[in-house]
Amino acid sequence: MAILRCFSDGSMLASPFTDYLNVTTPVDNADALRSAVVPLVESLGAFEEVEGEGFRFFDPRLVNGKVQLVPDGMLKIKPRGKVLVVSASGAVLRRLRERGLFPEYLAVLASFPHRVSMLHATADYHVASPPAVIAQVKQAASSGELSLTRKRLLPSQCTYLLGADCDGAETGTVYLGNKANADVWAKVYDKRHERLSRGYAEPGSIVRVEVAVQSGVGATLRDALHPRDLFYHHAGRSLVEVPPDFSGWSAHGEGYVLGERRERTLFERMDSLIEHSVDVAKVGAMAIVLYGDMAAQVIGRKVVQRGASMVSHYQPKPTGVDVAMSLA
Repeated sequence: MAILRCFSDGSMLASPFTDYLNVTTPVDNADALRSAVVPLVESLGAFEEVEGEGFRFFDPRLVNGKVQLVPDGMLKIKPRGKVLVVSASGAVLRRLRERGLFPEYLAVLASFPHRVSMLHATADYHVASPPAVIAQVKQAASSGELSLTRKRLLPSQCTYLLGADCDGAETGTVYLGNKANADVWAKVYDKRHERLSRGYAEPGSIVRVEVAVQSGVGATLRDALHPRDLFYHHAGRSLVEVPPDFSGWSAHGEGYVLGERRERTLFERMDSLIEHSVDVAKVGAMAIVLYGDMAAQVIGRKVVQRGASMVSHYQPKPTGVDVAMSLA
C-alpha cells in the first residue's frame, strides 16, 4: 500500500512521544503504589486528590484579569476487579517529561508486577492545510487503502468526526479501527482546530497521528519511554513515511533497564508543594495584606493547626523488604 505523501518524515515536528499510558498491576499493590507515586505527583504542579479516582491537575491561567485553575490532566489510580489500573493522560505525561520525571515515573511502575494495557504513540506533523490532509486521509480510509497491521483496514472499520473549522472548511478526526475490540487503532486529527476550539493560542498548521495499542500487542514500559519504533511499526505501514534508520520493532522488548527511583526527603516534598501551589501563593498574598510583617507567623500557626490531623500520613514507616525492580 502506498504511504500518504502528506506525512513525510521531514514534516514531523519532533520525535514520537507517548500521549497516554495505561498500566495494570495486582490490586494488592494499591497502597504501596500510591505511596510511591505521591512524591512525584507533588512535583507536577497544582493538583487535587479525587477520592477513589486519583489526582487531577490544574493549569493556572489568567482569565479576564483573574488567575483561574483550569483542569489539565488526570492520573487515575482505580481498582478494577483483581487489578489496579493506573492511567496517565497526555497532559500528565507532558508534565512528567517537562520536569525530567518521566523515566522515574516508569521506574515506579516497573517496581511492581505490571502490564502495559494501553499505550498511545503519537507524532505531530506540520502540513500546509490540515483540512486538506484530513480529507485525504478520509478518502484513503473510505477506499480501503490504509492498514496499521498486516491486515487492511476495511472502510466499515473507519469512522469520522467532522465539522467546520474557524475558516469554514470541513475538518476534524478520522478514526482507523474499532477502539472497542481492535488490538491496534489510530486517529488522525486536525490539532490546530482542536486547540483553537478549546480557546488555546494558535499552534500552527498541525495534524496529529496517534496510534493506540492494547495489551495484546506486547508493548512494554520501554516503548512508553521510547515509542518511536512502535509508532513507525504501525503508522509506517500506510500513514506516514518511515525514516531510513528505522529497523523494525519487536513485541515484549527485553534487556532494557529503566532509571532508578529517587527517594525524596520530607523537606523536598514540602518545598515542592509550596513552590507549585497556587493556593499557597494566594494565602501568602492575603496574609501580607492583612498582617504585614506578622504574615509568616500567622500563616505558620494556621498551617500547623490545619495539618495536625494529617501527621500520621508523613511519619516514617517501619522498614520493610524493598521490591526489586523488573526489566521493562
